[in-house]
Amino acid sequence: MAVRRRNPGRLSLLWVSALLLSASVSAQPTTTVGSLTLRSDPGDWIGQGGTYQYSAASTPVVGYAPGGRRIEVLFGRTGPSWRMSFEAADGLPLTPGVYPNAQRQPFQDPGHPGLAVYGLGRGCNTLTGTFTVHQIGYRPSPYYTGYDGIAFFWATFEQHCDGRPPALRGEVRYNIDDAAMLPVPVFGPLECSVFVAAIAAAGVAVLRRSV
Repeated sequence: MAVRRRNPGRLSLLWVSALLLSASVSAQPTTTVGSLTLRSDPGDWIGQGGTYQYSAASTPVVGYAPGGRRIEVLFGRTGPSWRMSFEAADGLPLTPGVYPNAQRQPFQDPGHPGLAVYGLGRGCNTLTGTFTVHQIGYRPSPYYTGYDGIAFFWATFEQHCDGRPPALRGEVRYNIDDAAMLPVPVFGPLECSVFVAAIAAAGVAVLRRSV
């Protein structure tokens, strides 16, 4: 009877892959935690010069990621509410990095990322801004059938309505409550493509990168 020999190298690779996947899955948050902090300059149309802070413990929060191309986060479904949209340029997947020269999502020009933060019944007709994605991860959405959901998301942002100097600045954390603020790279379209290709080649199903 022929005996099939096992490939030690292949077994080692499988064990490493299994351990990495196990660590990734066990690290995912199982409950929604997070916060939203907003600081508005005097003259900013959206925030009216105020400071706002919300916690997921007291304010309903929903997040989803249509096609993995953009992130939508909604704080407060009744009463005062805020909605944020973050989208990479040219339909690329949203990954950790700095996204400068953002325009109003979903009307941004080619080559520009999309950003839109609006609330309290106010929004920008046009806007310019920048945002930084510090951490991001995806999973099937429990709220929207056929859409991707957010496993975790952390971003900071600044936007200016209608070409005016006053800014609305903020930070949103979704399923993240203890992350540390660290520098992140600036991602243009080429860098995004290379990063996503590297992740796909490694066979990673859920992306998590702390930056």
